[in-house]
Amino acid sequence: MKRKVIQNFRKKLLLSLTAVSFLAISQSNAQTSQVLLGINLGANYGNLTSNVGSWSGTVGYQASGHLEWRYNNNWGFSLEAQDITLTTNSNYTDSILYYTKTAKTAYNTQLTVNMLQTTLLFKYYIPLGAKPITPYDNPAGSGNYFTLMAGPYFSFVGQNPSNTGHIKTTSHYVDTSKHDIIQDSVLTSNATNSKNTYNGLAPSVYGITLGAGLNLKVARGVELTFDLRYSTDLATLDNPLTSNGVNYGFLGQRVIVTNGTTGGIQYNAANAYSTFICFNVGLNIRLFELGG
Repeated sequence: MKRKVIQNFRKKLLLSLTAVSFLAISQSNAQTSQVLLGINLGANYGNLTSNVGSWSGTVGYQASGHLEWRYNNNWGFSLEAQDITLTTNSNYTDSILYYTKTAKTAYNTQLTVNMLQTTLLFKYYIPLGAKPITPYDNPAGSGNYFTLMAGPYFSFVGQNPSNTGHIKTTSHYVDTSKHDIIQDSVLTSNATNSKNTYNGLAPSVYGITLGAGLNLKVARGVELTFDLRYSTDLATLDNPLTSNGVNYGFLGQRVIVTNGTTGGIQYNAANAYSTFICFNVGLNIRLFELGG
């Protein structure tokens, strides 16, 4: 129930942002507008936030292309397609007292997931100088400006996420005459991403991106761009699967003792949300201009 309430709240937040952005553009005075084609390359720091385990992020890369429509001097939006990779490491231990033994499971794994992300960014332009942004290549104006951006994204999760490393389970018996049992599992195979496959990831996620950037005019109709963005999922990356009445997830599961030594094991599927901090360098080329 709690999980459903949180996801409903996140959906309402995403819809509200989209509605407000469209309203702001519709209320602006129509002026000369432009359509630009752009490419971006950059580095990112990606991580995973989950209620199961402890995860640390790594540095990766992303590449994207976009079409941008500058509606007037202050407002515009861009539609982007981006290839981005999440690589994150786990290092944590679960412990459970079960009947006459204590089982400790140590996770030391690395998860790598490729995503194809589509983003709709609403932009607000702040010109550097007294002249308006439009026309951008007016010799009397600088053509340089800051950009504030925000918008939703939708990501298709790659079909073959990689989960490698070790999962080591050690069973300590209360009866000291019995020897400990150690099972060390090496993860070397990829997983299958399917709603009907045991231990799968969600086929897609959605989220929100916030950022700011700087655009510098380098020639007539050509701009060099720099931007810094923060993106976070609003839908869990781990697929909540059920098998024989037990919930599992690709990221592993937490074990909980409900009745002490009399047993009772509860498996909870993970809530897992990816986050990215991205720095991009790009190039924008004006395709054409529309009169107001």
